[in-house]
Amino acid sequence: MENKLIIDEFNIFDFECHENYKSVRIIDEKANFPISWLNTQGYCEYSLYLEYCQGVSTAPTQEMVEGTEGHHRLEEKFKETAQPSTFEDAFELSKEE
Repeated sequence: MENKLIIDEFNIFDFECHENYKSVRIIDEKANFPISWLNTQGYCEYSLYLEYCQGVSTAPTQEMVEGTEGHHRLEEKFKETAQPSTFEDAFELSKEE
């Protein structure tokens, strides 16, 4: 299968940042939170409150640093061969392969 790099067509929205909550964007007068918050909520709902409402942050662990570096290397390798594509094109291609 050929690597496809989805062009970020979702940046077409005009948005404002929420004044009280980090990472929440206001689009069409509605608050939109990152989907990753659902995973965080499932793990520890209180950590959402601490990080995004109270601004509490922790220093990254060695494992977090190594994981971030590993993901960055994998992404760079992927981008070497990835061809630009739209979501619709990639979706149609997924039906064939």
